[in-house]
Order: sequence, then structure tokens, then C-alpha cells
Amino acid sequence: MRWTALQLDEQRSVKDMLDMTGRVSLITGGSGGIGRASARALAEMGSHVVITGTERSREKMKGYTQYIEETFGVRAVSVVCDVSREEDVNALFGVIREEFGDLHAAFMNAGFFPRGDLADGPVSEFERCLSVDVTGALLCARAAANLMIEKGHGGSLIMNGSMTGHHINRREDGDRYGVAYPAAKAAAIHLTRALAADYAQYGIRVNSVSPGYILSGIHDGRTQDYFDYTSANVPMKRYGTLDEIVGAVVYYASDLSAYTTGADLLVDGGYCIW
Repeated sequence: MRWTALQLDEQRSVKDMLDMTGRVSLITGGSGGIGRASARALAEMGSHVVITGTERSREKMKGYTQYIEETFGVRAVSVVCDVSREEDVNALFGVIREEFGDLHAAFMNAGFFPRGDLADGPVSEFERCLSVDVTGALLCARAAANLMIEKGHGGSLIMNGSMTGHHINRREDGDRYGVAYPAAKAAAIHLTRALAADYAQYGIRVNSVSPGYILSGIHDGRTQDYFDYTSANVPMKRYGTLDEIVGAVVYYASDLSAYTTGADLLVDGGYCIW
């Protein structure tokens, strides 16, 4: 064990620590904005990528993987998978084992946002949100960890939290507030901490990224009044872009975060300052 500080000429190159050449990364929910942007970013760092999505996004995912392979010269594979179904997750990892035989980073990004998320809404919507955002994250995280443990090289697990897991988003007077999504994201953030404690002995880091208002596609179709009100509640007075969220994912997936586990990184323009 070393007990002295690194000298300047002993420090590793930051560029080298960002390099993921030859590694394999999984991104669930890869057909959505944050998922596809993260897959692109990890591929740019040299990682092969596996993305998942629902049946209805099958063709869209094929287009994304073709773009990634042609642009960055890595392998990219798409798999239809409902992460809340254990049999689907088992099949997904069968594909990962067959195609790559290994895994170094996994971003549990798949999520479900009930459009009618109200306390008196259908219980089935509440349960679906928890099954995807929490149970699905656990199923994929533990399958990824088991493969990393089997290979003996550690790795990085990344959960998708949300500023909503920290802070109930403000609504205009008279509007109702959602309950399933905030509950699920708070659970995902705390699940991150529990898994970080459990997997540290295997050299596996577990962290979460919590986006704020990001122009990812989820807000498409909203009115200008909605954007005006919500952005006014952000200290930076604007929404973030996909370019501004992927850095957190790359940081966690790469060696730059080698001493970071159990952390949550808010990328919210300062929303949770209040």
C-alpha cells in the first residue's frame, strides 16, 4: 500500500484514463435521447456498445447501431429487452456473452414515466414505473456484476436517477404532482448506494447520474408556457442538452472515476440548489 502522494511525472494521462478502447458497455433504454447519446459518447471513447429498447424501437435501434459502427469503428449491437422481465434480462446477457464474452460498464438508463402520474391514478401505472426504474435496474445491474465478477476485472455500474429523486419538481398553482416517478427515482438512487457497498469488494463501482430538465425528447409536444415556467425554476434559466449529460456517464464508465462509488452526480442546471 502506498502512503505518499503521486508526483507530477507519476500521474496518469487524463486522455489515457478516458480511453475505453476494446471495452464493452451496455446501455439500457438505448433508443431514447440520453441512451443513444450515451452510447455514442462511449463508442467515441473506443468502447463496443450494446443498447436495448422495446419492440417498437427495434428499427430505430438498428439505425443507431449502424451509425455508431460506421462513425467510430466499434461493434454495436441492439437487443429488444423489457428490463423488468427477468427472462428478457437473462436473454440479453446471453447475447452479450455470445457476441463479446465480457462487459466492463453498464448504464441502467431504461425508464418508464407515467403520463398520468397522480396519487389517485391506476396502481398498475405506479407498479410499472417501479418495475422498470427500480426492479429493472436491479436485474440488469446484478447480471452485469455477476459477469464482471466472473471475469475478475471489476467494472462500473451506472444508475439513471433524476433530480426528481432528490426534489419534487415545482408545478404551477393548481397543478397536480406526480408520485410514482419521484418515488422510483429516489429508490434508484438509494439502490445505487446499497449496491456500491455490496460490490466494492469485487472492484465494481456503482454510481448514479441524476439529470434535470434535459432536451432528450421526453418533453416533445409541450407548450411554450410549460418551457417558460419550468426553465424559470432552474438557476441557469434553461434546459440542458444531450451533450451536457453524457460527460457524467463517460466519467463514471471510464477510469477517471476509479475512486468514486456510491455517488450521485446531479446534472440539473442547479435546480436542486433551492
